[in-house]
Amino acid sequence: TGTVSDTENSGIRLHGDNSTISNNIIHTNGGAGVVMAGGNTSGNLISQNSIYANGTVADALGIDLDDSDQEGDGPTLNENGDGDNGPNGLINFPIIQTAFVSGTNLVIIGWSRPGATLEFFMTDINEGTATVGDNQIGLTQDYGEGQLYIGTAIEGSGGDSDGSTSSYTDADGNTDNTNRFQVSVPLPTGVTIGDQITATASLSNSTSEFSPQSIIKVATIITNRRITYRVNKN
Repeated sequence: TGTVSDTENSGIRLHGDNSTISNNIIHTNGGAGVVMAGGNTSGNLISQNSIYANGTVADALGIDLDDSDQEGDGPTLNENGDGDNGPNGLINFPIIQTAFVSGTNLVIIGWSRPGATLEFFMTDINEGTATVGDNQIGLTQDYGEGQLYIGTAIEGSGGDSDGSTSSYTDADGNTDNTNRFQVSVPLPTGVTIGDQITATASLSNSTSEFSPQSIIKVATIITNRRITYRVNKN
């Protein structure tokens, strides 16, 4: 008798550099949808796929940058400066601070590394193929998965109306001091308040894991009101 370790149960497990995984449907695998392993790699682009309902054997991510070189090690938290090494450079995923409907557009605000190509998705939880908590993996937020691709924007491009820089830290310990973005994508049919989105970031064709999900909210409008004070003589 014996035991079998490191069972390959991911949908795609990729070593090496400069590969492209695009326009695929990757779902219902025992482990993660896509595992990037193999040490310090770069240039592996994961773009416009439909990735959902993975982790049927044990909870797993849609995209897992696995620095342990196994079958997925769960969310790789963002770090300040994004200076670490590993598969796809362990690139920081974007953080979506808020998203809201404005006319025929979905406005998305958050943080990313400078110049990143941002892809936005409706989550598998939103689409009904997963449930809340499936992608937490011991943390407080669900990380992806991105089932329905809805649009692309580039941080720092003409379509990005926020050129500022600031820091963030969330409940799971994701942190960075980096560029902010405010971008719009056409509002997909059927998307409404309360739906959930996620995102990836790509730099030099190296793609991140999915970001923590964010709930689409009502836009906050602040109005100025004129207040008249009546002063008595006495």
